[in-house]
Amino acid sequence: MRVRVRLQPLLLAALLLVAGVAAAGPAADSRFVAQVLAAEDARFAAMISADSAALGTWLADDLYYVHSTGSVESRGELLASLASGRIRYHAIEVIEREVLALSRTAALVRGVAGLRVSADGRPLELRIRYLAVYGRQAGHWRLRTWQSLQLGPR
Repeated sequence: MRVRVRLQPLLLAALLLVAGVAAAGPAADSRFVAQVLAAEDARFAAMISADSAALGTWLADDLYYVHSTGSVESRGELLASLASGRIRYHAIEVIEREVLALSRTAALVRGVAGLRVSADGRPLELRIRYLAVYGRQAGHWRLRTWQSLQLGPR
């Protein structure tokens, strides 16, 4: 019996990127790591404060954002969801994360976080594992892809 598994293009690309990092990725020096994590922290802060203008500076134009529910939003859709209050981030607690350099202008962040959010007015407490892809554009780190999944209770 032959089992066929169909990988989504985004997942396949992420797996290939991670494999490339293990094989030939540049070492991430402490300054590189600090810059990427500063961008991520600023993005999280903008999400918690529901500051769409500030958040927009941290998101790439071609953002592909996969929520832990599996729903997908573009940059414009995510900004609209936050501006309307449909999605509200009350707290984001990073539990663990690491930065992997893909090149001087691309990085992955693999992490685990606790979230307190409201979705359509319904409060949720989530623990997620995430993969974030950042690209450096015009000297500024921006989120290009986010994919997360819900973990069980701690």
